[in-house]
Amino acid sequence: MAITIGGGISIGGGISIDSPSAPAPTKVWTKAAYMDCYGTGGVAAISANAYQLNNMIIFGFANIETNTVDTTVQASMQIATSNSAPGTTFLLSIGGAYLGPAQINATNAANIVANVVAQIPLYNANLSGGQITGVDLDLENAIAQETIDIMTSGFKAANLEVGIAPQMLATSGSDVDVSNPNNLGLSSGGVNNNYGNSIAAGNVDHIFVQIYNTGGYTIGNVSPSSVDFFTTAAQALANCKSSGLQVDIPANCEIIIGEPVNLGAAFNEYNLYGVAPGNTYNQGATLANLNTLITQMKSANYGANIGGVGGWSLNNDFFPTAFGDNFANVGVFTYTIFGNSAPLST
Repeated sequence: MAITIGGGISIGGGISIDSPSAPAPTKVWTKAAYMDCYGTGGVAAISANAYQLNNMIIFGFANIETNTVDTTVQASMQIATSNSAPGTTFLLSIGGAYLGPAQINATNAANIVANVVAQIPLYNANLSGGQITGVDLDLENAIAQETIDIMTSGFKAANLEVGIAPQMLATSGSDVDVSNPNNLGLSSGGVNNNYGNSIAAGNVDHIFVQIYNTGGYTIGNVSPSSVDFFTTAAQALANCKSSGLQVDIPANCEIIIGEPVNLGAAFNEYNLYGVAPGNTYNQGATLANLNTLITQMKSANYGANIGGVGGWSLNNDFFPTAFGDNFANVGVFTYTIFGNSAPLST
């Protein structure tokens, strides 16, 4: 009589044993923090151990008009790389809130790519503890799709990781259906989906989606002025897997949900704290709720694309009063959201 234990590997006279199932792989949960390298006061306020709690740091911002390094940026980068944990990913960001089509357009996009590609090895030559391996396009002032396409394809051709930091919104109507987000757009500012083409083309590795500062719409009837918007936004993005949608995210493109660390990091009331900057609020209680939602999201396994949480910015988190926020606690976003975020089991 043949005996099967599990059934698979034959042993002797008809006995077989299945090899034990391999443990499920563990996906590292991305904890991404922006760092304004020009804000030297904020950089000085960041505690050394805070860098250890992030595994991705995005440096703002590259000088797009030159192919040389900026010594102020270099000094801030060095503080971060020397204090960060081994394996931390470092990206160099381009754009920010103050650069628009006059500075970044289809005419000069290729030259911007060439300048930044030339800068990165120069920065890396002087960095210890980590190296810049990619870029982030933080283009917020209605930069045209054509311009974004030129830049993302150019950086991919240079073998760099490419991240983008779009605003999330409804391009039509007032609500986005979580299960069928056909009117969801990832915008470079204004009502558009200017990042969508680069994503579908496979030229984007990380989407640092900003789910704050854009109002006038809901997702699953939840407003951006609620901490619960984190959940419905993540679910809608996880369902952007069809060429019939405006946003079609390839399976190997990571989605990182971006939040403001405090009200000093937000521009208006469309944020998880529910009020506009300058108002009183309970930051700690809101972030405790957010941390619970993150834990629930991991357990529910929204999808392979959902890979982490990001915060703008370390400077705001550790020097909130410099940004007009007198109610935030120093470092509480980093210590609550990144300190307690375990790896995502897949």
